[in-house]
Amino acid sequence: MKIKNRFQKTQEYIEKWELENNNKMVLDAGAGSRPYKKIFKKNQYISQDFGEYKGGGNTAYWDQEAEKRWQGENADILSDITEIPLDQNTCDLIICTEVLEHVYNPVEALKELTRLLRQDGNIVISVPYACHYHQEPYFFNCGLSTHFFKKFAEENGLIVKLIDTEGDYVDFLSFENYVLQRMQKEKIKRVLMLPAIILSRYQKFIHRLIGLDQPKLHSGIFCVLGKGAR
Repeated sequence: MKIKNRFQKTQEYIEKWELENNNKMVLDAGAGSRPYKKIFKKNQYISQDFGEYKGGGNTAYWDQEAEKRWQGENADILSDITEIPLDQNTCDLIICTEVLEHVYNPVEALKELTRLLRQDGNIVISVPYACHYHQEPYFFNCGLSTHFFKKFAEENGLIVKLIDTEGDYVDFLSFENYVLQRMQKEKIKRVLMLPAIILSRYQKFIHRLIGLDQPKLHSGIFCVLGKGAR
């Protein structure tokens, strides 16, 4: 299934989970600025982060060079994501959103989250499939595919409860021109980029109108891995 916005999809899933559950344990792994903390009123929320990233790092077009809200060092648990000091089978819901591209060994990270997950619990994951370097020097990989998550689930006793991809090839091309424009600090360069942005939007329309076959590409993945029944 294709989705338009993996961030919105994640938010909706977490909000729905909070409504349907009470007095359960939630771990936000790689929580950073803890954007989901405010959602949880009925369930216990614990944040984990390695605490070293302070903002910035080659992401001026997202304005993170001046990021003031990033407070990973204030997480409830400061640790490496591959060694979180909690007992196994502790968590009912684990959130790991936009984290794995900043993890040197994503397989070991997911194994640790699996260790912490209770029976019938879920791990909610979102990752970029194609993206620019960001939050340097803590940017290690990009391009984990749907096959990666399916293979991990198969080898580690998990079930793929849901896996969606965000956008497609022409969406990605259109977005890249938008990003390029936002990167420009000089206003004249941003103005000169407008024809390319308009052209890419027409290109997107034409591709779909005539039904061109497209390379398999997307900008992100949202998935839910679980222990127990579907």
